[in-house]
Amino acid sequence: MRMSGCLELSCTSISSGLPSLFRRTYTRLLLIGLVIYLYLSLFWKLHGVRPQNIQTDFLRPLLDHGRQSLEWTHSDQPIRRYSGDHDLDIDGVYIFKRELGYGYEGSARLYESKDTGEYVVIKTYYSNRFRDQLPDSLSDCFLHKITSWPTEIPAGLLMSAIFTVVPSPDSQTWSHVPMLDYFLAHTGSYFSSPKWHYVTPYIQHGTLVNLSQVAGSRNFVSLASLDQAWRPSFNKLLSTLATLHDAGYCHDDIKPDNVYIANATHWLLGDYGNLREINHQEPVGGLPVE
Repeated sequence: MRMSGCLELSCTSISSGLPSLFRRTYTRLLLIGLVIYLYLSLFWKLHGVRPQNIQTDFLRPLLDHGRQSLEWTHSDQPIRRYSGDHDLDIDGVYIFKRELGYGYEGSARLYESKDTGEYVVIKTYYSNRFRDQLPDSLSDCFLHKITSWPTEIPAGLLMSAIFTVVPSPDSQTWSHVPMLDYFLAHTGSYFSSPKWHYVTPYIQHGTLVNLSQVAGSRNFVSLASLDQAWRPSFNKLLSTLATLHDAGYCHDDIKPDNVYIANATHWLLGDYGNLREINHQEPVGGLPVE
């Protein structure tokens, strides 16, 4: 009886001491995201508190770093209307396919672009009040219907200027998820107000979270092989962040959900809603931090 009990205890200890490959792989990927997050947190502790309310300066850091100033460009059709059977198509240019999800700031839907035949994601923002003011040079284009815009829109224009990438069907040429279009759109109802829309390519493989789940489901993949396959992708992501920092800006929201997967070995930086200049500071008690 004693020997049997010891044997049972020994087997239990071994089984509990060997975590599954899924758990180890998933934990490893989350740790990667945590390391980047901690790095950025330390970065902000050295340069000031986390900013939230003061608008981002999308011009001065570029000039300070000897780069060409950012030119504000607008959509060929700045103001559009919903149409179609369910009032979800947009001016016959974007054809609604399905809902993708909802969040605090807005919703995301999958559309087909009639111009290119490609699937795109269109994010619709709920609010019309944002901390970043619409530049005067664009007010006429949007018929003075709105005075502020989501940070993600000028940040998307900024990313295109920094990385000088012309969006193409080949995502292998991208270092980040590019912005394809932006505009105001409304249903045309007398009581409705136009909402900002932000258009990006549809990344069908999802984010780093999805990749970790797929990797974790493969029982015979070693951690060494995963590291060998993904370390170049991780290094490219760090290089993208370094280029952004060199231009005077910080992403400020690095996490697995915001790293998109063009394929298993090519990752893209995405979601620029928190992007801001390095010296950006948050007001305390209504006053800027000195």
